[in-house]
Amino acid sequence: MTANQLSWANLKVGIVVLLGIILFIFFISIVGTDANLFTPTYQLRLFMPNVQGLVGGGMVSLGGLKIGFVKDMQFVTRDSINGVDIMMQIQSKYKVSITTSTYAQIKTIGLLGDKYIDLSIGTIGEKQLDENSYVPLKSSFDLDAAGPQIQLAISNFSDLMISMKHISKSIENGEGTAGRIITKPDMADEMEHFLKSLNGAMGAMERKQGALGTLIYDPTVAKNLSELSENLKTVTDQIKQGKGSAGKLIMDDRLYNNLASFSSRADSLMAKANSDSSNISKIIGDPNLYNQLLSVIHDLNALLVDMKMHPERYVHFSVF
Repeated sequence: MTANQLSWANLKVGIVVLLGIILFIFFISIVGTDANLFTPTYQLRLFMPNVQGLVGGGMVSLGGLKIGFVKDMQFVTRDSINGVDIMMQIQSKYKVSITTSTYAQIKTIGLLGDKYIDLSIGTIGEKQLDENSYVPLKSSFDLDAAGPQIQLAISNFSDLMISMKHISKSIENGEGTAGRIITKPDMADEMEHFLKSLNGAMGAMERKQGALGTLIYDPTVAKNLSELSENLKTVTDQIKQGKGSAGKLIMDDRLYNNLASFSSRADSLMAKANSDSSNISKIIGDPNLYNQLLSVIHDLNALLVDMKMHPERYVHFSVF
């Protein structure tokens, strides 16, 4: 083999190796970026004030199914709000399922995994989103935002555990009712005696013994209660209908009108009594009349006493 032939053979081997390296790097780059070089795609956008840990190349899913990736992210100002404009590369075959009712959420793979964008499936018959349209963002659970609440919950749980520890220690020391019941045998004996007594009472009731046992199992009690309930219902119905004295007293407005009339007349009488020119005012307000009435009552009482003691002075019987 001549030197020219050897050089040409080495050159061909070098070209083949170089092409293999280029193809290897090309396929590695495709796998690493999830680029859909051989599939038709289109772009949708998402505006977020905070990306919540989302990175370029992150997965985009539709109802949990991977359909694309995050192509680019840039800081922009939209509707006077500073945020991040996210460009999503979506496979065109899923365009029919992404409509005007579709919304986006930032989710996490697992509990502490990578962030990704999940799109909801749109409604059949709605208009599909055009290329470069913005998908509405729906708030989702953010571990960083929920950090203060989680920390507060952990703190409250720690305080609860400390309190439970103090309570259990008090019980172990025989403090309080629970501690005395658990640590002192006499309390346990009393509780056991009480439970036995209660069990005996329940057994006697089940055997229809005693007043309670008879009351519970006697069908006449239920019958009497049913009759009493029916009678009370009948009475209340009659009262509502205005029947009987109680019904007339409660339902008839004439009693109220009579009371109102009597009250009005009493007010009028008292008003006259308070006036200086009326006879009633003179009778009520004259102290001499009061003294004379007291004197008359005193004399009548004395007369009645004397009649009881000496009836012969006042009653005379004559045969002829």
